[in-house]
Amino acid sequence: MREMGYQVARRHAQKLRLIAFALAFVVPALCLALLPLTPELVVERWLFFAESTLTATLFYGADMV
Repeated sequence: MREMGYQVARRHAQKLRLIAFALAFVVPALCLALLPLTPELVVERWLFFAESTLTATLFYGADMV
């Protein structure tokens, strides 16, 4: 019971709990708040660019833009 692992872990237990809480709840909440990118928006943006007709397509032989 006097091994180094037990003493070190007990000494840092409170810090480790705070770090685990932050990584489990605070960081994901911040990511959702700052980056509101849902799968629907990803698909919508992909379709926008996939269906777009750019003027550069005239160079590749498109009749109209």
